[in-house]
Amino acid sequence: MLMLAMTRRLTEGIEKVRKEATIGAPTGHTLQGKKVGIIGGGKIGKTFEKMCTAAFGMQTCSTTSKSSRRELEDLLRTSDIVSVHCPLTENTRGLLGKKELEMMKRSAVLINTARGHIVDKHALAKALQENSL
Repeated sequence: MLMLAMTRRLTEGIEKVRKEATIGAPTGHTLQGKKVGIIGGGKIGKTFEKMCTAAFGMQTCSTTSKSSRRELEDLLRTSDIVSVHCPLTENTRGLLGKKELEMMKRSAVLINTARGHIVDKHALAKALQENSL
Protein backbone atom coordinates (compact mmCIF):
# COMPACT_ATOMS: atom_id res chain seq x y z
CA MET A 1 0.00 0.00 0.00
CA LEU A 2 2.87 2.37 0.72
CA MET A 3 4.16 1.85 -2.82
CA LEU A 4 0.74 2.74 -4.24
CA ALA A 5 0.40 5.80 -2.02
CA MET A 6 3.83 7.09 -3.03
CA THR A 7 3.57 6.52 -6.77
CA ARG A 8 -0.03 7.75 -7.04
CA ARG A 9 0.81 10.76 -4.82
CA LEU A 10 -2.17 9.90 -2.65
CA THR A 11 -1.81 12.74 -0.14
CA GLU A 12 -1.74 15.28 -2.99
CA GLY A 13 -4.90 13.78 -4.43
CA ILE A 14 -6.67 13.87 -1.07
CA GLU A 15 -5.78 17.55 -0.59
CA LYS A 16 -6.99 18.35 -4.10
CA VAL A 17 -10.35 16.69 -3.44
CA ARG A 18 -10.68 18.58 -0.14
CA LYS A 19 -9.94 21.94 -1.77
CA GLU A 20 -11.94 21.48 -4.96
CA ALA A 21 -14.69 19.25 -3.53
CA THR A 22 -14.49 17.18 -6.72
CA ILE A 23 -12.55 14.20 -7.95
CA GLY A 24 -10.36 15.12 -10.90
CA ALA A 25 -7.79 13.22 -12.92
CA PRO A 26 -5.63 10.79 -10.94
CA THR A 27 -2.31 12.08 -9.69
CA GLY A 28 1.03 10.32 -9.97
CA HIS A 29 1.69 7.38 -12.23
CA THR A 30 0.64 3.78 -12.60
CA LEU A 31 2.76 0.86 -11.45
CA GLN A 32 2.16 -1.29 -14.52
CA GLY A 33 5.37 -1.73 -16.49
CA LYS A 34 7.50 0.04 -13.85
CA LYS A 35 10.60 -1.68 -12.51
CA VAL A 36 10.86 -2.40 -8.81
CA GLY A 37 14.24 -3.27 -7.36
CA ILE A 38 14.03 -5.37 -4.24
CA ILE A 39 16.95 -5.38 -1.82
CA GLY A 40 16.59 -8.54 0.23
CA GLY A 41 15.68 -11.88 -1.28
CA GLY A 42 14.26 -13.55 1.80
CA LYS A 43 10.69 -14.66 2.36
CA ILE A 44 9.31 -11.11 2.56
CA GLY A 45 11.25 -9.91 -0.47
CA LYS A 46 10.14 -12.90 -2.56
CA THR A 47 6.51 -12.47 -1.52
CA PHE A 48 6.67 -8.77 -2.37
CA GLU A 49 8.21 -9.62 -5.76
CA LYS A 50 5.37 -12.04 -6.57
CA MET A 51 2.80 -9.42 -5.58
CA CYS A 52 4.40 -6.78 -7.80
CA THR A 53 4.41 -9.01 -10.88
CA ALA A 54 1.02 -10.66 -10.38
CA ALA A 55 -1.02 -7.72 -9.12
CA PHE A 56 0.60 -4.79 -10.88
CA GLY A 57 2.38 -6.21 -13.95
CA MET A 58 5.70 -4.78 -12.80
CA GLN A 59 9.19 -5.78 -13.86
CA THR A 60 11.35 -6.87 -10.95
CA CYS A 61 14.97 -7.38 -10.04
CA SER A 62 16.39 -8.26 -6.67
CA THR A 63 19.57 -8.63 -4.69
CA THR A 64 20.44 -10.89 -1.80
CA SER A 65 23.32 -11.03 0.65
CA LYS A 66 25.16 -13.10 -1.98
CA SER A 67 24.75 -10.49 -4.74
CA SER A 68 27.74 -8.55 -6.00
CA ARG A 69 28.26 -4.83 -5.59
CA ARG A 70 27.69 -4.45 -9.33
CA GLU A 71 24.30 -6.16 -9.08
CA LEU A 72 23.26 -3.71 -6.36
CA GLU A 73 24.46 -0.75 -8.43
CA ASP A 74 22.58 -2.01 -11.51
CA LEU A 75 19.42 -2.37 -9.42
CA LEU A 76 19.77 1.19 -8.11
CA ARG A 77 20.42 2.69 -11.55
CA THR A 78 17.57 0.97 -13.37
CA SER A 79 14.72 0.77 -10.85
CA ASP A 80 11.76 3.13 -10.72
CA ILE A 81 11.07 1.96 -7.17
CA VAL A 82 13.63 0.56 -4.73
CA SER A 83 12.15 -1.41 -1.85
CA VAL A 84 14.39 -2.51 1.03
CA HIS A 85 13.56 -5.79 2.81
CA CYS A 86 16.91 -6.99 4.18
CA PRO A 87 17.90 -7.50 7.81
CA LEU A 88 20.21 -5.08 9.58
CA THR A 89 23.66 -6.64 9.80
CA GLU A 90 27.20 -5.31 9.78
CA ASN A 91 27.15 -5.75 5.98
CA THR A 92 23.86 -3.89 5.47
CA ARG A 93 24.36 -1.03 7.95
CA GLY A 94 24.67 2.09 5.79
CA LEU A 95 24.18 0.03 2.62
CA LEU A 96 22.40 2.94 0.96
CA GLY A 97 24.50 6.05 1.48
CA LYS A 98 25.22 9.19 -0.52
CA LYS A 99 26.93 7.35 -3.39
CA GLU A 100 24.16 4.77 -3.73
CA LEU A 101 21.36 7.35 -3.54
CA GLU A 102 23.07 9.36 -6.28
CA MET A 103 22.94 6.28 -8.53
CA MET A 104 19.16 6.19 -8.37
CA LYS A 105 16.92 7.81 -10.95
CA ARG A 106 15.83 11.28 -9.96
CA SER A 107 12.22 10.12 -10.28
CA ALA A 108 12.77 6.97 -8.21
CA VAL A 109 10.84 6.13 -5.07
CA LEU A 110 12.70 4.61 -2.11
CA ILE A 111 10.73 2.49 0.32
CA ASN A 112 12.52 1.17 3.38
CA THR A 113 10.39 -1.33 5.28
CA ALA A 114 13.52 -2.79 6.86
CA ARG A 115 15.62 -1.31 9.66
CA GLY A 116 16.32 2.40 9.52
CA HIS A 117 20.10 2.17 9.70
CA ILE A 118 20.31 0.43 6.31
CA VAL A 119 19.70 3.83 4.71
CA ASP A 120 21.97 6.71 5.75
CA LYS A 121 19.33 9.15 6.99
CA HIS A 122 21.57 12.21 6.57
CA ALA A 123 22.37 11.32 2.95
CA LEU A 124 18.67 10.65 2.31
CA ALA A 125 17.63 13.97 3.84
CA LYS A 126 20.18 15.80 1.68
CA ALA A 127 19.05 13.99 -1.48
CA LEU A 128 15.44 14.94 -0.75
CA GLN A 129 16.34 18.57 0.00
CA GLU A 130 18.28 18.79 -3.26
CA ASN A 131 15.45 17.16 -5.23
CA SER A 132 17.84 14.51 -6.50
CA LEU A 133 15.49 11.75 -5.38
